[in-house]
Amino acid sequence: DVDLTDGDYFTLAMVSSTTISWNGAWSSAQPASTDGDKKVYIDGASASISNTDAACGCLVVNSGDLTINASAALQVEDYIINNGSVTINHTGSLVQNHSGADLNSGSGSYTIIKSGQTSTSAFNIWSSPVQSAQISSVFASANPCDLYVFDAANQSWTYDFAPGYSTTCNGNAVTFSAAQVISGGDGIMDVAQGYFVPGAAGGSRSFTGDINNGDISIPVYHVSNPGGTNWTGDDWNMVGNPYPSSIDFTAFWTENNGNGRISDGVYFWDDPADGNYASSDYATCNGSGCTASNSSITPNGSIASGQGFWVVANSNTNLVFNNSMRNSSNSQFFKSQNQSDFTQVWVSLKNDSGFYNQTLISFLDQASMGYDPTYDAHKEEANEFIAFGSLIDTSAYAIQGVNPVYPGSDKIINLYVRSEVAGEHSIQLDQSNLADDLEVFLVDLLTGDDVLISEQNSAYSFSTSQPINSKDRFQLRFTKQDITLSDDDDED
Repeated sequence: DVDLTDGDYFTLAMVSSTTISWNGAWSSAQPASTDGDKKVYIDGASASISNTDAACGCLVVNSGDLTINASAALQVEDYIINNGSVTINHTGSLVQNHSGADLNSGSGSYTIIKSGQTSTSAFNIWSSPVQSAQISSVFASANPCDLYVFDAANQSWTYDFAPGYSTTCNGNAVTFSAAQVISGGDGIMDVAQGYFVPGAAGGSRSFTGDINNGDISIPVYHVSNPGGTNWTGDDWNMVGNPYPSSIDFTAFWTENNGNGRISDGVYFWDDPADGNYASSDYATCNGSGCTASNSSITPNGSIASGQGFWVVANSNTNLVFNNSMRNSSNSQFFKSQNQSDFTQVWVSLKNDSGFYNQTLISFLDQASMGYDPTYDAHKEEANEFIAFGSLIDTSAYAIQGVNPVYPGSDKIINLYVRSEVAGEHSIQLDQSNLADDLEVFLVDLLTGDDVLISEQNSAYSFSTSQPINSKDRFQLRFTKQDITLSDDDDED
């Protein structure tokens, strides 16, 4: 229905690109990481990606079936048209790099398989990588009364079911009232929302629906703790990675902390594999780096697909996610810590019952000895048995950023030590980077000990006949030797 009159014209253009197709076997070879200018065309069953591969676009037709294997990734520059089926196995990634809104289309299906806790008394914070995931389907084996969401607007635990929803909890009939569910509760996982869920036999969760892609935001709330809760502080929001790929922590933090939306840090719930809820705690990341919790495993700088976490809001605003944050480092929720271009020192407290807690001190030009919302993360204590942190005034911190130690000077950091178990304890330097000329001493003000600690030296040990909760006994003393110039240096 377009009329072309004399003098009107239109132009047809075709982008010249090679197509890599599958119809029972890859034409030539499976896509490679250098194939970002090519299209992937799936017109057959059982196609798979087993490396980190790239494409400018992806088309899956009605009979097409594509699987991204564990530890593999497909990076797509622009759109995906899916009229078949796409499966992404645990630790696999589907990354899209275009900016702006979602460009995907098609009537096909996506299934993302993720692995979590296997103990029904241990919890994960989950976030859905797909749209419209049914809570009762994804967590079908769980007790519905244990499927929690955090109502940030009211700083309270609640549920995401429709008012009047009836089910069975541990064999008892339950109907959720309007007062028990979040505003807008409907039984569908909200995009970028975190869900606190117990483990299941095998630990596997399956998310089915259209994948999340492009610019995504979720409201976060800055409100006072209403009281009557069993935690301190306020402004808590439980959110999560919305994509079928991991996201880079630094990119997420720079976008959201850098624009004043959140402060302190990102807190990852770290539940022990044995399901001992009382020894759970938080691993923490911010602009100073990442620190481990009781599992001794430190976040690696990427937030995995399906991973939920806590943030602290600075105002009632929207938390932002976009494709520029996405990457394919999706192997697990936690692993070895990220390295930075500034000095970082990780120190830990351990008792002879095996409980462990770690704190991080980072030395940055931008940081101060006072509270810095980008570099200091308050210590949140979920572990009943042990806690360890540094102090700013009387407040405990899991991560503290301070200005550098200069040659010929010392810097004193007071420590917070809590152990509910009497007996032998040790404080040790776990790891450091870029700290070759920095000496770290543990000062015990009770005994007068001032002991050099290092990754090579044994830990500083002390014994208690009763539980300890102290903010005035222990210090870290950081020192750098003065620079000594030779005669030749003076002449220069």
